[in-house]
Amino acid sequence: MIGEGDALNLKIPFDIDEGEAIYGWGGGFLIGHKINGMDVYFKTNDKKVEKLTLTDIRLTESRKMNEKVRAISQSLPSVIGVDFLLKNGFRLVLDPCKNNSYFEKN
Repeated sequence: MIGEGDALNLKIPFDIDEGEAIYGWGGGFLIGHKINGMDVYFKTNDKKVEKLTLTDIRLTESRKMNEKVRAISQSLPSVIGVDFLLKNGFRLVLDPCKNNSYFEKN
């Protein structure tokens, strides 16, 4: 799931032609757009670029125009599910003390 704030930073358009709107997240004030495919690029340790095509991605967007609610919606983090890690053979390494996280390929 890609949160609204991250989608804005990544310049992912909210007027997506493909997919469908899914309602009911966050107590009903979020719309979830289903994106059928997205290419993501990772830089490897040896500075090569690896392309990964993601499927079945959800993009959240607040349907409230209230500034306070929109700020809350844009502050919600994106979520990387275990299914994403397993399907793509990734391990998520997190070191919150050093403010560092990265993927390792199994």
